[in-house]
Amino acid sequence: MKLLAFIGTTAIEHHPRQVGYLNLISLYSDADFFRHLRVTRTTFQYLSVYLQNSSFRSQVIFHGGFEPMTVNETLYINLQYLGNQGSMRLLADKFNRTESTICNVIDEFLKFIFNKQSDFIKFPSREQIRLVASKFKSKANFPCVVSALDGCHIPFHPKSPNQVPYRNYKKFYS
Repeated sequence: MKLLAFIGTTAIEHHPRQVGYLNLISLYSDADFFRHLRVTRTTFQYLSVYLQNSSFRSQVIFHGGFEPMTVNETLYINLQYLGNQGSMRLLADKFNRTESTICNVIDEFLKFIFNKQSDFIKFPSREQIRLVASKFKSKANFPCVVSALDGCHIPFHPKSPNQVPYRNYKKFYS
């Protein structure tokens, strides 16, 4: 009996949320757009058209209540989530959605992109690999190299007389 009385007296909490953030994004300068979403407007447009042409979220059925997300809103949320260190709670407040909606749309987007990865990731042919390797060799005198990463430190233990060149700014050998 006390449990029923407790349930009947609890009020639903309402949290203040940001309203109109989607309109604000369109006012960003190109530099701010890139800072927040980590892609250029051109790349954003390409991804938006790709998602629309691929029937992304075409199975979503509106049952009343909150309007379903547009493809652009879904893309804004995912790019901010992937390109920044914010939480889903902050995204929910920013986009005036629930945390569960944010979580679901991120999961849905990532699964969709994973299944379409062959549309974006293209591995070079053997001839293209040979060409890139020869360019690395002529430009930097590195033989048999076809790619490079910036800022990737792979720890290892060099032999004593040659340690100094391998000590990085983080004070370990890489």
